[in-house]
Amino acid sequence: TAGLSRLIHFTYPTVVVVLGMFFLHKTPRVMEVLALILTYAGLAVMLLSTVEGQHEFLALGAAMSFGSAVSYAVYLFVGTQVIQRVGSMRFAAYALLVSSFCCILQFFVLRPLDALRIPAEVYWISFVIATVSTVLPIFAIAEALKRLGANTVAIMGALGPVSAMVLGYLGLEEIMTGRQIFGAALVVLGVVLVTLRPAR
Repeated sequence: TAGLSRLIHFTYPTVVVVLGMFFLHKTPRVMEVLALILTYAGLAVMLLSTVEGQHEFLALGAAMSFGSAVSYAVYLFVGTQVIQRVGSMRFAAYALLVSSFCCILQFFVLRPLDALRIPAEVYWISFVIATVSTVLPIFAIAEALKRLGANTVAIMGALGPVSAMVLGYLGLEEIMTGRQIFGAALVVLGVVLVTLRPAR
């Protein structure tokens, strides 16, 4: 299900921490460990309700979701190291160039050229969505990796499902249950913890 897939995908903060431990010999701070526990607990409370009563388990789907988590974790981890050498803006530009090339290549492999014949309005909407939801966030994440590091950025990414839940409630009239609000509060608390700096 979509809920279980999202929950598996959001294991990526732990993967980032593990990568740092193995390759950089970096021990996570106590606050980072507590933040991971709280954010995972909150995500579980928010998302597991969507899989209640669903007994069919697809191993392939779970494996693909976890593969997505590992892939994104590697992007954050490696990105932090590369940014130190080339800068955040150049790294973001390289990431956009490579991803755009892959998307264009996939289109020409899987779709006929006639698929490009769509109304101009669709192109305009696509341009706005691509700019606001892809280009700007990629540059923002690159700068965040430079300033905060992969661990903090990964954990703060748990705010994504919380934001989606709130926007769905405000804009799409979706129902927000007490369980979801409690889970969202745990996630926010976890993010607050990871932003606290150790006393000097």
